[in-house]
Parts: sequence; structure tokens; C-alpha cells
Amino acid sequence: MTAVFFNLDTTFSSISFGALVAFISVNISVLIQFSIVKKQVNSPHEIIDNIIMLVMGLLSVGVM
Repeated sequence: MTAVFFNLDTTFSSISFGALVAFISVNISVLIQFSIVKKQVNSPHEIIDNIIMLVMGLLSVGVM
């Protein structure tokens, strides 16, 4: 029944929005897991891998 109310543009927009929200959620959960729970930010390499790369992913989604 919902196919009657939604056109194709609305459906694609909803799917794209859901994908962006999922990507943001994964980045935030990994950021929390590695930087807060496991405290793996001891070396510069770990800081780049566990914080900077994830923040860059969040920023790239924010630009979209």
C-alpha cells in the first residue's frame, strides 16, 4: 500500500538518507569503541587510524 503514496524520487531519497545515517552510526561506534572503550590512542599511528580517519569519514558524509 505504501507504493501508492511514494514516488521513485522519494524512495531513492529515503534509501540514500538511510545509508548516510548508517555510515555515520558505524563511524561513531568505531570511534567510541577504539578511542574510549579500548583506549587505543597511544601512538601516533593509532591516533591516525582510530581517530583522524574516522573523523575524516564523518566530515565527508557531512559535506554530502
